[in-house]
Amino acid sequence: MTPEQVANYSVYHRGIDFNFYHPIFEDTRLLNLEEARKKITTYDVTLTCCSINPNPLCARDERDLDEELALIDSKFGIVTDHLTNKHRKDLIHLKHPKENLTKHATITTHPYLEGENDYLKSKMTDVHDVEIPLSDIKDFEKHIEKRKAFYNKAKLDYIEKMNEQTGEKSAILKFGYLTG
Repeated sequence: MTPEQVANYSVYHRGIDFNFYHPIFEDTRLLNLEEARKKITTYDVTLTCCSINPNPLCARDERDLDEELALIDSKFGIVTDHLTNKHRKDLIHLKHPKENLTKHATITTHPYLEGENDYLKSKMTDVHDVEIPLSDIKDFEKHIEKRKAFYNKAKLDYIEKMNEQTGEKSAILKFGYLTG
């Protein structure tokens, strides 16, 4: 891949995060950018995804990663799959636990977290109150209603309040982070 191809790359599957890493040139002095660009012929890529995603259209698993890798391979070619610290000592997944690689900020009363996914509420971290305009909440509830096949309920639990600064109604919801 060329640096331009890396800069313009976008994933096929929504919900997959990717990072490209160019090789680190040890004991080589690159005096200008053109010389450096000519030396870069391969990139390391880290693809991460999560099956725990409040938006079911973005929930991904290993099959989606394999499909994404197949697309990358068909366009650019993959030299080595499943890199380990034997290949690169500075890989991102070796420095971070996998629970920290993907975080989803979501409402604690999100319909996705009801029923079979209720156990995820106990795993939420950094739960805090957030004030959101009531009109945005109503729009989100309409969005949920359209996708009711994915969810058990369409209404969110929130506290209404009058925002004294703007004079508009707002809602206070609890937000937290899901990791994994």
